[in-house]
Amino acid sequence: MATTLITDISELDSAIRTAVKSAIRELNEETEKKPKIEKLFTINQLAKLWKKNHKTVKGMVTAGLLKATANGLISESAVNEYLHNS
Repeated sequence: MATTLITDISELDSAIRTAVKSAIRELNEETEKKPKIEKLFTINQLAKLWKKNHKTVKGMVTAGLLKATANGLISESAVNEYLHNS
């Protein structure tokens, strides 16, 4: 880390802005490196959330309107995709 001699308020302001920008950039880089954990829903959870019958949501999965994993879990991104496209 370099040592800087600050002689007036404008230099102090500039030094603070530079330090904050650098800290934000580092934080963003660290955040991007972390794996994103996506929420998963069961058919029952979505049925309750949407106030629909279990068979209705199951039918949406079966028809391919709502993507699900092999074990029947539905990701938040699949829900968002369905809501965006419907």
